[in-house]
Amino acid sequence: MTDLAIPQHYPVPEEERGQYPVGLASVRIDSFVADAPAGWEPVLSDEHDERRWCTYAEALDLLTWPEGRVALIAAAERAGG
Repeated sequence: MTDLAIPQHYPVPEEERGQYPVGLASVRIDSFVADAPAGWEPVLSDEHDERRWCTYAEALDLLTWPEGRVALIAAAERAGG
């Protein structure tokens, strides 16, 4: 596993602050790259609506937030693509 060293910080919405430790106003999300063994299938948590395998171009098109695009581009660069 490789840390992409692209931390992302997001404010915790006021209506969700009760789900976090008292006083926590933002969360940090780190991006990693990992190899998956052949045939591996991810298991979704309740934070995810769906998953799919896609090409790099398809993944870029699916990403909404610029931080996710930056992480995907960095992952592709590290993979040599």
